[in-house]
This record gives sequence, structure tokens and C-alpha cells, in this order.
Amino acid sequence: TPCIAQDLVTNGDFSSALTGWTRAHQSAPGAVTVQDIGEGVRAVRLQSTDEWVDIAQPVELPGGPVVFQLDLRRTAAGRDICAYLIIRRENGKDEYYALGEQQTELDRRQHFARQIVPPGDTASARLLLMNRLHGSSAWFSSVQIVPVAGRAAPAADYCPKLAVPVT
Repeated sequence: TPCIAQDLVTNGDFSSALTGWTRAHQSAPGAVTVQDIGEGVRAVRLQSTDEWVDIAQPVELPGGPVVFQLDLRRTAAGRDICAYLIIRRENGKDEYYALGEQQTELDRRQHFARQIVPPGDTASARLLLMNRLHGSSAWFSSVQIVPVAGRAAPAADYCPKLAVPVT
């Protein structure tokens, strides 16, 4: 089934390796890898030994609400493995919208989604995937930010997961 929503994330399915993503901190060469995780899905693995490992990209947000969603698998619990949509306001202050901070199941891919209404004075935005939990790994896949009209919910399937308006 073809999807109708527009994804604002560049290469959020990691089909083109790390195209569109940059490292936010310097880390060991093998700390950031793209892997096939089954069922035709690719994920970026952020493996932290004793360092911060994260990747980021700028995102152009529309004037209305968006759904921020992704799949995440982790080997350890903690708030230091998550994803952020960081919105810089015109006054220079940042607002952080997190996904995955509350995950409690380990070694299992879980889907997270939330609707965000960017403030009217949004100056810029960036997406950050991070693992700052030493001795752990995190796999991020199907990363999307999708504009929606009004109330919305994530699609229930994986073909691909896109948010569509709820009627």
C-alpha cells in the first residue's frame, strides 16, 4: 500500500547508510554502524564503550503539528539512550522533545511516537539520536517526522510506519 505522508527526515530508514546524518561527538570508528536487523529493516547501531555516541541532522519543520516516531532496541535501561527533536526558538532557547527515555524492555525493538506542535517562533530544529550509556548498544530504525493535520496517530504497520490524520 503506498503511503501518502511526507517524511521530513533524510534517510531515516538508513537505506543509504549514514547519508544525511553527522556525528554530534567524536567517537571510536566502530561506534556508529548501519546493520540489517531483519525483515528488510536497517538500523543505525550506536555502541558506547566509555564515550558519548550520537548522530544528528537538521530538520525543516512545517508550521503545524508533526508526529515524531521511531523504533528503538537497547541493551541497557536509562534515560541516556533516546532520541530528541530539538527546537531552537527565536529567543535562542531550545525545547527538547524526547522519545525512548521511558523504555523498560531490553533487547526488543519497540515503537515510540508522539505528536508535537512546534512553537510559532521556531527558528530551527534538529534531530538527535544518542547513546550516552557506557557499555551499551542502541539500534534506531524507521526514524520519521511527519506533518499531520489536527489530531493524528502513527500507522499500525511497518510498510512504512507513517503518521496519518485520524478522522
